[in-house]
Amino acid sequence: MEDVAALVEQVYPAVESAVAAYGSEVLTKAQEAAADGTVGLGQHLLAKLFSRKDSKENVEQAVTDLAGELDDPDFQAALRAQLKKALREDAELAAEIAALLPSGGAKSISVGGDSGGINSTGDNAWNMQIGSVVLPPDTPPIERVPAPPGPIGVPVRPDLFVGREADLAQLEAAMAASDPVVVAAVHGLGGVGKSTLAARYVALHRDERTLIYWITAEQAGSVEQALARLATILRPELAELPAELLPEQALRWLAANEGWLLVLDNVDDPADIRPLLARAGPGRVLITSRRATGWHGLARPLDLDVLTGDESVELLTRIAAHGTDDLTGAEELCRELGGLPLAIEQAGAYLAQTGISPADYHRLLDRHPAVMFDEAAEGADARRTVARIWRVTMDKLDPLSGKVLRVLSWFAPEDIPRWLLDDLASEPELLRAIGKLRAYSMITVDGELLAVHRLVQAVTRVLDDASDMDSAKLALAALAEALGDAGHEDPANWPLYRALRPHAEAVAGHCPDDDLLFWLLNQFGVFQNGQGDADRAIQFLDHAAAVADRVLSPDHPSLLSVRHNLGLALVSAERIEEAVVLHEANLRDTERMLGKDDPHTAIARNCLGLAYRMAGRAEEAITAHQECLADQQRILGSDDPATLRTRNNLAIAYEVAGSTEQAIELYREAIADAERLLGDDHHDTIQLRRNLATTYFNVGRSEEAITLLEWTVADFERTFGVKAWQTFVAYDTLANAYHLAGRIEEAVTLHRTTLAGRERVLGPDHPDTVGSRNNLATACRDAGEPSEAVRLLERALADCARRLPPDHPTTELVRRNLEEARAAVTGSGG
Repeated sequence: MEDVAALVEQVYPAVESAVAAYGSEVLTKAQEAAADGTVGLGQHLLAKLFSRKDSKENVEQAVTDLAGELDDPDFQAALRAQLKKALREDAELAAEIAALLPSGGAKSISVGGDSGGINSTGDNAWNMQIGSVVLPPDTPPIERVPAPPGPIGVPVRPDLFVGREADLAQLEAAMAASDPVVVAAVHGLGGVGKSTLAARYVALHRDERTLIYWITAEQAGSVEQALARLATILRPELAELPAELLPEQALRWLAANEGWLLVLDNVDDPADIRPLLARAGPGRVLITSRRATGWHGLARPLDLDVLTGDESVELLTRIAAHGTDDLTGAEELCRELGGLPLAIEQAGAYLAQTGISPADYHRLLDRHPAVMFDEAAEGADARRTVARIWRVTMDKLDPLSGKVLRVLSWFAPEDIPRWLLDDLASEPELLRAIGKLRAYSMITVDGELLAVHRLVQAVTRVLDDASDMDSAKLALAALAEALGDAGHEDPANWPLYRALRPHAEAVAGHCPDDDLLFWLLNQFGVFQNGQGDADRAIQFLDHAAAVADRVLSPDHPSLLSVRHNLGLALVSAERIEEAVVLHEANLRDTERMLGKDDPHTAIARNCLGLAYRMAGRAEEAITAHQECLADQQRILGSDDPATLRTRNNLAIAYEVAGSTEQAIELYREAIADAERLLGDDHHDTIQLRRNLATTYFNVGRSEEAITLLEWTVADFERTFGVKAWQTFVAYDTLANAYHLAGRIEEAVTLHRTTLAGRERVLGPDHPDTVGSRNNLATACRDAGEPSEAVRLLERALADCARRLPPDHPTTELVRRNLEEARAAVTGSGG
């Protein structure tokens, strides 16, 4: 028998070729009839080694290592060692492999005449037929056949290409590399425009390439079929060969010629194209795929994102203009479609066919998502709809990956904390599922945050056929568990509430009614009101009240709670008349259901007093607070925090009614008790001091007021921080005091700080932000800067016009201040 070491050196090139062609899958991949003879020999030998129990694990590790780094000498030596060990221990295997080599068979047969097939010798002969066809003697070999003109098989219209300058430039740079074989893989979400980008590249370079051949590679075996077709295009007479023998002919042409471009469109598994890339000659290969991973060492990956807003509208307009002139709502529709080209093309074709406007299409999409996501216009490719494109990918997901995607579809599209999924599976299983979704570009991962395109979410919800909406309930339960007993008044919990709020809004927009949904809406409503965002608080609480009406009994105490919270939010939003009506009704219901001596009845009466005071009904407010205080002192005692808060509210009512001395005396008593019971830094204690300082100022005791307010501001900064909305309230109060005391420069400086903080934390349109802009403007006017005052007040009035009724008190105040500022500019000649 031959020396084993020499045999290993003879067969190793074939083994390495097989690993290069198929990667680590070479050990489990079925033998391919069209494979190169050398590759087939190596694959056959590795399969034999892999079937031996004593060498299986070591061979698998050696092949995996080499597949990752083909040029690594250590990995090459390790695989050689495994070959040598196996052949030394298995004489029969060594004999079989030796017989497969050109010099390995000493036996022969006699053939009379011509032989049209394979003739084998040796006890364990093994053959791979490449195939041939008899051609006229003067026919040149296929390697020398000239390429046919023009791009072949391009199915995409490059005229629908818009924008993408940066993406195209990146692709151009990747394809312009100087390597003998250049492979670039454009990957991204299904429908994001990968094929369109590839078609655009083809259109721009059609005159530079000897051959441009487009292969739709999404199905198993489609590459081999396309190569077979290419062989018959190059040489039509090869059509007489069996189909399985034709790909080798095309591969021979690609290996021998240069300047060609292959487009492998919609590749599902990078392993499927390894054999082709291993044999390709000096050309270019452009791959498109939904797979975001698996390209290392195989291709230059380029991630393709959605269109920008302007590009989306341009694409929609270009398509829809053939059938409609009414493009009302185009921007809003494109925003809803998330800039996804396929969805925009689908919508545009529908608009062109039906003549409806984008706004009408948007309405249909909201009402009938299942139909519209799957609706193709007349004459369009019915397979190319958003629903059908993504259904293909979803069908490839394992059960856990599908479950994860369905749960993610109920949250907001971006910044989804990964830990919201922790209860779905163990950590390794969950990471594997997330990796699968990421590999198919169904989600993106940024550290601990996940993101899903809004249309992927919408289609997933549409395709989720679970009638009981289990995935929605899982998403809701995840949010409720994450929130747990985190109190909304504790600043340490605010980042959690803020991170979960958009996801609570998203789930609430789709989830069916139940007790857990009611609880979640109520929690976020109270939190948002505490953050100074009354409008969003009302949205949450209105929804919570509606859910409670549907799922709770008419006398359920939770109905009282949510109406109480909604009334407070209405007060914060200065919707005072609505708040009064709601609080009056809530007090009647609370007293009827719980009785006069229940603490909740006293709270309901206190809130009604607050609403009366805000409505300018000071005497009724005093009466309500006095009754509430008497009830709380009797039920809870004088030292209860709730009783202290009612004393604060009664003091405010006294001041509004003009009884300032009573208000000051009550404040002092309440502050002393609060400091004793709650501590100097408690929110209620600090708030009482601020209110007393304001009263001092209102009665002309400005120095005492400013001293107390400066102390209070320091308390707020220490307790809440310099970026909290509560601290901004203290800043605003102190700045106004500086202004009224004639300390204008200090007032302007502090008002600027307050405005910047409120714009950052509350947003430019928040009522408190508008108020800060008005206050800064009046300070600037009195500081001798009337032009700056006019600029600020014009902005404030525009904000009021956008958010408030024309006769709203804030709007009227800003309008009067603007008139005075303009008059000051005119008078100063500025």
